[in-house]
Amino acid sequence: DVYSPNRNLYNTTKIPFNISINEQVGKLLYIDSFDLNQKEVILCKNCDEYGFKKKKIKSFKDGQHSLTIKAIKNNETIKRNISFFIDSKRPKIAKIEPKQNSLTNGSKFLIKYTEDSLNNIILNFDNGLGIGESCLSGKDQECKFDIDLEDFDDQELEYWFVVLDIAGNKAESKLTKVKVDTTPPIINNFNYNLTGKSMLFTFNVTEKNFKEISYIDLSDPKQKETLLCSSLKNGICKVKKSFKTGEHNLKIKVLDKAGNFAEKNAN
Repeated sequence: DVYSPNRNLYNTTKIPFNISINEQVGKLLYIDSFDLNQKEVILCKNCDEYGFKKKKIKSFKDGQHSLTIKAIKNNETIKRNISFFIDSKRPKIAKIEPKQNSLTNGSKFLIKYTEDSLNNIILNFDNGLGIGESCLSGKDQECKFDIDLEDFDDQELEYWFVVLDIAGNKAESKLTKVKVDTTPPIINNFNYNLTGKSMLFTFNVTEKNFKEISYIDLSDPKQKETLLCSSLKNGICKVKKSFKTGEHNLKIKVLDKAGNFAEKNAN
């Protein structure tokens, strides 16, 4: 009877052995089929138990193991097959976002981590809110979270990530404070006047966490983003830009530091 190993999954490399035999055998051993050498490991000789009278521990590497345990007496052999998996390493967290004291609208929460046998990742907040994701296992993986924080607009929250593997090992990121802003910028007024090839843009914007105003010219095959304003003066941005001869279809975005935005079109 094999009382231990008796689990499919271990989070330690030191595995207790506890085996009883109804009579004395000449040799008790095992072979691990996942060992490249597949050598015989002798547990005891001329014995009728292993691990009952005195605690016995065997060390294994992380990964899958499939043991064939053999009790041998004269020309008779009795076998028992035992399989288990070891994951003794805690997950590693390399990076989290957003950073301390930054603004967020609930999008672009990110964790970078390493874990070969991932179970899941949980994003927790100090207000009791939490969300789990089934992310990918592996080295230097990234997992992104988008969460609805509209009910907590203009509040400060602390968040942390918990990374769990299939063996129950876990890693937690440090508490990180962020300020919630889910309100998009308000464009009170927007005008543009053309003189020759120069266009004068005038914006009147209400946004306490203003970041920038930019545009993409949908008539341009490259459709690259071009900055118009990176600051406001009393809520006003005036800027002049030159354009090539021809038709232009601009998609203008007013963006705040939390990622909220408002859009206007200019043709």
